Amino acid sequence: MGKIKDLQNKKKAARIHSSGAGGGGKGGPVVDKLSQEHPCPNCDRIFKQKGRLQEHIKNKHKEEETADDSAEGSGIAIPQEASDKAPKQGGIRVQDVGTTGGGYFSHKSPKLYLLEWCKKQNRKKPIYRLRNATEGKWTCKVVLPDMQYAAKDIVTFLDREFSAESKEEAEQMGAVAVLANVAGDKGYGRLFPPQHAPLWDTLASRSKARAESRIEALGARERHKEREAAKADRQQKIRDSQVAVVMSQENRDAVEAAVQELLLAGGSETPSFSSLQSKFSQVSTPSTHKAPLPHGFPEENSTDGDRPAMELIQMGFSERRVLEVRGVLGENANKAQLLDWLCLHLPESELPRSMASSSRTNKVEIIKKTMPVSDSQQQEEQDERIDHPAVGRLCKFGYDENLVSKILTSVDLDEEKALELLYENLTGIRICAEQYSSSAEEDSPWQEEVMALEAIYSDEVTFPSPSSVELTTTIQAIDIPNLLLQVDDVTVTLTAKSIGPAYPQEIPLIAFSSPHLPPHILKATTRHVCKKSPEFVGLPMIHELITSACEFLADLPIEIAQGRDLESPTPPSDSSLEQTEVGSENEGSRGMHGGGVFPVGGDVGILKGQGKSSGVNRKREGVRTKPKAPAMSPQEIEIENRRLKRAQANFATDPRHSKMRSVRNQLPASTEKANVIQTIQNNRAVIITGMPGCGKSTQVPQFLLEAAIESGQGYQCNIVCTQPRRISALGLAARVADERGEEVGGVVGYSIRNQTSRSKETRIMYCTTGVLLRRMISGQALSGVSHVLVDEVHERSVEMDLLLLLLKENLKKSKCHKVVLMSATANAEDFNKYLAPVVGSVPILHIPGFTHPVREFLVEEALEMTGFEMPKPAFGGGGGQKPPNKGGGGQKSKQLEESSDEEVVMHSAGKQSKRLLAAMEQMEIGYDMIEAVVAHIVEEESRNGPACLLEGWPEFENHKAGSKLTANGAILIFMPGAMEINRMARLLSESPKINSASVRILPLHASLPAAEQKRVFDTMPKGVRKIVISTNVAETSVTIPDVVAVIDTCLAKEVGYDADRRISRLQLNWVSKASAKQRAGRAGRVRCGVCFRLVTKSKWKNMRVHTPPEITRIPLEALCLNVGALFAGSVPLEQRLKECITPPAPGQVYSAVRTLKEVGALDEKESLTPLGSHIIRMPMDCRVGKMLVYGTMLQCVDPVLTIAAAMSYGRPMFLSPLAKREEADSKRKELYNPHASSKSDHMAIVAAYSAWAEARIRGGDRAGYAFCRENFLSEDVMQATLSARKEFASILADIGFVSRDYAIQVGRGRSADDPISDEFASNSRFVRAALCAGYYPNILRVANPPKKFVQVAGGAKEVDGEAKQVKLFDRERGRVFLHPASVNFSVPQFESGWMVYSDMVETAKVYVRQCSMVPVYGMLVFGGELSVRHAEGILSLDKWANFNAPPKVGVLIKELRAGMGALLNKKIDDPELDLSKSGVVRAVMKLLETDGF
Repeated sequence: MGKIKDLQNKKKAARIHSSGAGGGGKGGPVVDKLSQEHPCPNCDRIFKQKGRLQEHIKNKHKEEETADDSAEGSGIAIPQEASDKAPKQGGIRVQDVGTTGGGYFSHKSPKLYLLEWCKKQNRKKPIYRLRNATEGKWTCKVVLPDMQYAAKDIVTFLDREFSAESKEEAEQMGAVAVLANVAGDKGYGRLFPPQHAPLWDTLASRSKARAESRIEALGARERHKEREAAKADRQQKIRDSQVAVVMSQENRDAVEAAVQELLLAGGSETPSFSSLQSKFSQVSTPSTHKAPLPHGFPEENSTDGDRPAMELIQMGFSERRVLEVRGVLGENANKAQLLDWLCLHLPESELPRSMASSSRTNKVEIIKKTMPVSDSQQQEEQDERIDHPAVGRLCKFGYDENLVSKILTSVDLDEEKALELLYENLTGIRICAEQYSSSAEEDSPWQEEVMALEAIYSDEVTFPSPSSVELTTTIQAIDIPNLLLQVDDVTVTLTAKSIGPAYPQEIPLIAFSSPHLPPHILKATTRHVCKKSPEFVGLPMIHELITSACEFLADLPIEIAQGRDLESPTPPSDSSLEQTEVGSENEGSRGMHGGGVFPVGGDVGILKGQGKSSGVNRKREGVRTKPKAPAMSPQEIEIENRRLKRAQANFATDPRHSKMRSVRNQLPASTEKANVIQTIQNNRAVIITGMPGCGKSTQVPQFLLEAAIESGQGYQCNIVCTQPRRISALGLAARVADERGEEVGGVVGYSIRNQTSRSKETRIMYCTTGVLLRRMISGQALSGVSHVLVDEVHERSVEMDLLLLLLKENLKKSKCHKVVLMSATANAEDFNKYLAPVVGSVPILHIPGFTHPVREFLVEEALEMTGFEMPKPAFGGGGGQKPPNKGGGGQKSKQLEESSDEEVVMHSAGKQSKRLLAAMEQMEIGYDMIEAVVAHIVEEESRNGPACLLEGWPEFENHKAGSKLTANGAILIFMPGAMEINRMARLLSESPKINSASVRILPLHASLPAAEQKRVFDTMPKGVRKIVISTNVAETSVTIPDVVAVIDTCLAKEVGYDADRRISRLQLNWVSKASAKQRAGRAGRVRCGVCFRLVTKSKWKNMRVHTPPEITRIPLEALCLNVGALFAGSVPLEQRLKECITPPAPGQVYSAVRTLKEVGALDEKESLTPLGSHIIRMPMDCRVGKMLVYGTMLQCVDPVLTIAAAMSYGRPMFLSPLAKREEADSKRKELYNPHASSKSDHMAIVAAYSAWAEARIRGGDRAGYAFCRENFLSEDVMQATLSARKEFASILADIGFVSRDYAIQVGRGRSADDPISDEFASNSRFVRAALCAGYYPNILRVANPPKKFVQVAGGAKEVDGEAKQVKLFDRERGRVFLHPASVNFSVPQFESGWMVYSDMVETAKVYVRQCSMVPVYGMLVFGGELSVRHAEGILSLDKWANFNAPPKVGVLIKELRAGMGALLNKKIDDPELDLSKSGVVRAVMKLLETDGF
């Protein structure tokens, strides 16, 4: 070595190289391991290879190695001197930064590796800053400085969970943390000393996860950008495909004339047409010089501070014109009203270029008119609103539009500042504006949380800016029990803004939005989360905030759900803010500017003097009413009382009535006469219970009248007894009159809809519940009424609950009448608790009754007894019927496929029986099974005697001695409806199993004439058996005394909500067990009887025990309308309905009120609009009612009647058997072909029904049936449509929209051929416009296929695209699809671009089954809230459906809508008004007929 003088060569020869540690030459030498000897530290052996040494130590010195490892791994820092001698202590010697001396090193320290990494990355040396952790431990902050920019320094904290025992160890572990952060993908863990490897593994895995999350977040951002770009592309396509609204000069002249007619009839409160013409004469022609302003106009400099006027000037209007129109309309006119006026009156040359260019396609002559002015309150509300996109963006958080507009105006349309003020107004928390502009550093807690949120929520979280976030989550609607929502999933979005450097030590600005929750719920959620947020300070809180909101909604307090929100904090001192009532900030508060809105909720009449609803209590001119009889003098009253007393005494002794007196005395109620009279006399309210047939309905009114007559107060006794059904009122009135030996209409009378029989002598009046309700709703007090008896109170219909509410209110105010509640099965305690707060404790009387036991059989036993087998399925799956007197075997029932989920355990149960049982489980009526049971009863009792079906039954053996077994007892069959009754009657009358001469088949339902109904009480001659087929009226309302056998289908039709069609209709449902037992009890009136229940054992076991109140299971639109009419907006409807005996859910009321506002039946104050005043008198779904009203206004009543009637039944008119589907489709197209251009499923219904009706008129019922069978139509649906048409036409006649003769002709099954009501019945545009009026917002946007062209001889020709390329979009559900059963399924183009639907169902996809292409003017005139975007030339409905149109056209359409509202006001005052004579209606019809061309 001495011969080598060069130092580097000497090191090379000695195989010694520098590691670079310690900054180059300062580091200690490292011996090259190649060819170097490795002595064993525990013995004399020397190894040339390190691997052999390690294997030797492992095999020979295992114990020494374990001891050394435990010492090294104890976590105690080893001094430098000990480190130099490490080979003697286990073979581990660590080289650290600054280590001196040569020798052997087994590992490098983490600090040394970090120093080497910094040099490679051209960074300065790491800086270690130690921090004292808890309990004497240390943690470390490591900074890796950048050479040039401090902002690029890398800072890493060693988490406290890894704190070290010593400072040196803390620095080493801090170095591990840094390397895991910056080089986690490297293999440093294998190189570190053993004590640092576990820390590396933990931190590296975390770093890797963060990196992957970061990559995923970048991908999410890219995907979000792609989605936004695609969304923008779609919106552009939508804008490109917007339909242009055309209004020809001829149509415009008609519209302007109609508007002028409206303004001239506006009254003195509206500026007259002529005065405006003279006052504004300078505006009609352009002027180039400054003429003096008319008197009363403001000076030119008056635009200072007039923000709307300044904005108009900025848009391009001349300052002089703006000042002139401000002088005409007054200082209260808002920007939209000013714009409307200018667009209509200025010549096109003076319009701003943007508006003029959008108006060139439709020249408009200048007309002299003014902007209609509504009442001051409405005007004040409209003045606060501005037309700016920011309004909608802020209102989605639940804030009121008026308040939003006001604040936006005060902050110069600064949306961020406006949101700060709204948030402060709601929560009392002030947000610093500087936070909006601040952005978090890359290594801040907010950036860490951003990565975590992106990893957790993926596409559900977006970051509109570095300091804001939008996080969306979904809650199931069933998890919000206090809100009744029409969706399954509720989407809630948290928006957090103002996230600055101090986050999470400071709370950001937060807001919540949701398309499914009402505004007051959104604000309450924001307020609650704000109060909760201090708990999350210092922690990542975005996830906690959205979780807190979900928990709040799940436990939503009932008072908040009902709209009784918590108090807002004190509003900020800014004078531009006004504290608004929480209850007034609701979703429907946005109305149309410049003249109100129609037919959407709001005050429909918008002309001053005409805009106020007349109300339902106003006396109507033209309605023929009976003059009020003059009051009797005291002497005349005394004479009448003596006359009644003599008549009663004569009746009590007249031998001709002895038999009737004997019958009355045998009733159980006669034994309680004295108790009943005394109890009612001593109390204001009484509850009477008693089994059916005990006599309470007939005897209690007579007891009261007889007691009053006996005491000389007969004239003062005026009893009203309500019944739930017309048939009950008629039957009871006839029965009581018969018992008194009188004719109906004398002392005993009745009143049902369209039929009344009473006189001045009437003292007991039976009426339906609805008649008494309408009397109270119309403002007629119960003056002169001494007793109100409410019978069958247990049925708990909506009408019944409303009547109880009104009677309770009356009991609070007056003591003039007494209330008696009567029922067979009522829970008396419930009614006692309801009335007790008003009248004190309510006595409960029970009238005992007696019924014989009834033996009950279920369908399995009936099958075994009768040996019945199911026949082969009939044509159409139950929709068809065999014609009368044609062939044997009768009509066949509806059948199901051969499948059953339940194994029926019975001896003779074969495949046919299982099929029947499966049908019974699915509410299919087994007509053939009923036929077999009737035949079995008749045959067995005629052969083996009347007791044959009771033999062997223990109950019968106990009662045999006292039971009089008579033959020929009546059989009572319970069916759900009139159509099913008629079908069953025809089947039995034609049955070969039953001798028709030995039976008398009698139907019983409410639609029958009174004479037909009375036949069920007739006594049959010997050898003839009575079979009564009835609805549930025979359950409690009507008692047939000789019934010994009951056959119960256990089905009934109840009013329910059809979610697919979004309408209320009668639906088939299982009855409750309580109702079924009532039905069975009808067979035990005269002797032990039998009851066959056509339900399976499993179905009977699972049937509900009691029928829930109707108010809890149906939509409440009709109830809300009635309550709104009664209380006229005095208190919110939700609060008023809480007073019902069973309060509906708050969400249920909210949904009903929202629907009524959408329809236009309620205004924003929840008071009736003119349209609502009509609909309240139409007992049907509000949408159907509105459609019928507009059908009369558009003079297309007949087809609209057909559509409404068919949809109310709810079953498809067209049948499609699997085996004959192609043939059925061909027949449907053949019927629909004359209306194919309408592209309407509803017109297909009209075509089919019209053809059937014509065939039926020519050839009778047989021809009608043959037509149905030939054309694959449902005879049941046709008959139901015929019946509903009759009912709906009668209702329209009652309220004056059609003549009585028209209703009579429709009732006869014929077209009325009325030139007034049906002038446009053959024009489908009018029919589809009426559909749009009724069913809006059930609207679909159509994306037609792109245009295609083919080469022809003369150039190119446009051709239709493919039907499968047509796309439909619903506002709430997004993309939907046409059902293959729709006639529009194969249509390739829908010219108007919009469709109205009445039937939507969701299976694998969301399908639309019944839809019609709606005309453009049908949408614009009868759609939702119309706004005009003047500068853009766009008309917008509900800020969703957009149309290209000149501003002038938009303003004219708004005036037409206002005119329709004014017409409805007039119709209320004059039901005989001929709407067809109105210029407004004629103008609308002209537009619809020509589509504007």
